[in-house]
Amino acid sequence: MRLTVRVLGPIEVHLPSGIHPVRGCKPVSLLTTLLSQANRSVSLDRLVAALWDAEPPRSAVANIRTYVQILRDLLRGSSVRLERESGGYLLRVTEADCDHLSFAQLVTEAYAETAGPRRTIELLERALQLWRGAEAAAGVPRHGAVGTWLNALDEQRLRAVERIAEARVAVGEPDRAVRDLDDLLAVAPLRSRAWWLKILAHHRLGEHDLALAGYRSAASVFRDELGIEPDPELTELYRSLLKWEPVAIGGEATRPAEVTPIRPTSGPAASPPAGDTIPTHDAAPAGDTIPTDDAAPTGDARPVGGAPPGRPGRQYRLVVATPRPEWYPIVHRVPEPPALVGRNEVLAELRAALLTPHRGSGARVEVVHGPPGVGTSALAQRAAHDLADAYPDGQLYLDLRGWPSGGRAGTSPIQAVLRRLSVAQSPEDVLEAGDLLRTASTGRRLLLLADNVSTPAEVRPLLSLATGCCLLITCGYPLGVIPAAQRLALRPLGVADSAELLRGMLGRERGGEELDHLAVLCGGLPLALRIAAARLIDQPTLPAAALINRLRDDRRALGELEVDDLSLRSRLVGVLRTLGAEARGAFPRLAERGEFALADAARRLGASEATTEAVLDELVRTHLMVFTQHGRYRMPRFARLLAEELRARPRYPMLAGPSSA
Repeated sequence: MRLTVRVLGPIEVHLPSGIHPVRGCKPVSLLTTLLSQANRSVSLDRLVAALWDAEPPRSAVANIRTYVQILRDLLRGSSVRLERESGGYLLRVTEADCDHLSFAQLVTEAYAETAGPRRTIELLERALQLWRGAEAAAGVPRHGAVGTWLNALDEQRLRAVERIAEARVAVGEPDRAVRDLDDLLAVAPLRSRAWWLKILAHHRLGEHDLALAGYRSAASVFRDELGIEPDPELTELYRSLLKWEPVAIGGEATRPAEVTPIRPTSGPAASPPAGDTIPTHDAAPAGDTIPTDDAAPTGDARPVGGAPPGRPGRQYRLVVATPRPEWYPIVHRVPEPPALVGRNEVLAELRAALLTPHRGSGARVEVVHGPPGVGTSALAQRAAHDLADAYPDGQLYLDLRGWPSGGRAGTSPIQAVLRRLSVAQSPEDVLEAGDLLRTASTGRRLLLLADNVSTPAEVRPLLSLATGCCLLITCGYPLGVIPAAQRLALRPLGVADSAELLRGMLGRERGGEELDHLAVLCGGLPLALRIAAARLIDQPTLPAAALINRLRDDRRALGELEVDDLSLRSRLVGVLRTLGAEARGAFPRLAERGEFALADAARRLGASEATTEAVLDELVRTHLMVFTQHGRYRMPRFARLLAEELRARPRYPMLAGPSSA
């Protein structure tokens, strides 16, 4: 296997013996600098300036020789050569050796005039598959010429995503283009071309409400972030859509999807059936007129901006059933989530699910579930923020942990939602409240995030949301009794992603095996990882090695994973409170290292195997127990530590009241 030096993501060296990360900040920076000038000599002066942004040490040249030897040892036996040149060094590589050179070649071929849209998609898909993250040379300090080069690589990736989206629209795949652009705009919201393509893709899909809402979202971003109006091309596209004009892309005109006529071309004027409207989220209040270029005789119905091209004589009109109410919900009521690491694929899957047209009646229901501390709330909040333009009539947020303490006394979740929709009087009867919620949400695209749900009873009344709305639920288990729900399971992070999350919080300079050890001890749970990082930030005198030793100690581990209002122990206790009395009482008595059989558990509880199996099923469902592939049971470490605490302290104080975390 040819060696490959990979820079499109964390720096890695691929050898026949496996993948080898480059250890040490300076050797990584040296390799990155040489890669930026591949097959060209780099002087010692430039290398010194690249490795030391401030005043270099007197031993800088000697240090570089040491780093060169480290890289040569790493590259030994490969086709890559690190050669000494007069006054400097040269990294001799080919396109097959480096992913960034392969990426550049594929992009060049894709952008050639002879490449049609299908060929462009094929080449750019191969090019983007070379990337292992959103950032080239992740973790390498960006300053000087190397920083400029890495920023240029990142920009090339973003442009490739935009180009492939443009090609997808041109070949009739606008739905895939929307998904690609949603991911892009989540990390780079100021890219005008991406907004242009996203709006156009919605337009091609016939989602005219989302196209117009996309322009409003783009305008808001540019005004809030830069204090400027949107790009003139964006504004021109918006005006073209309002006038129902075709938009050129890829050598052809993109026409709007067909709209059902509501008045015949001849004969007596026919009134549309009740409720037969052409919905829009950019509608004017009832009674307002929409100006067109040509005045129409009074009483004639016509499309916005004239009849659609190619359909002469067919009459259309925009029907606005009701004006927007004064209580119009505020977008982005959802809390700002922390930065996500290692969740790109599952986040893209969740966005795609929330954007897929719902075929049935009623609201779309999506349940994100996973063990305590795995980050279901952060993922759902991130998806809700990213999809604000898809639900332009508002986003509402309910944190149901410890409810009703999280809401007003004597208020149910559905009453809280009605109050936020400015419904003056919400009935006590749940069925009446459900009817009122359906009425208040009809004709709108609302997203309601019900966070930290414990039982189905908390969210059943919220299923009354009308068609076009979305109910996004986070829970510790899949809520199988909720009908017609789509479900997404969230797993703990791997060691590499866990270490990356820690590095992002602690600073890019922190690295090495310590973060890997800390990641393993936190079990890949983002909550535990964030607590550990916060401990190290708040206590600069606490070495990472000392925290690692504390977390290894079963007697101290749970106590160490608490900081301010974050507590893994409290999160576990909150799950335990939702269990039935029998399972809650059996939990401490089942604490044991390693795996055990059903018969062993039955003996320990002094119960029949049937009764014991029912208890174990409840613990497995809530992730306080794991059913292994060998047909045995195992208690996860942090759950076991809580069970041991409960066994030692039967009157556990945290079980007396609601969870604080």
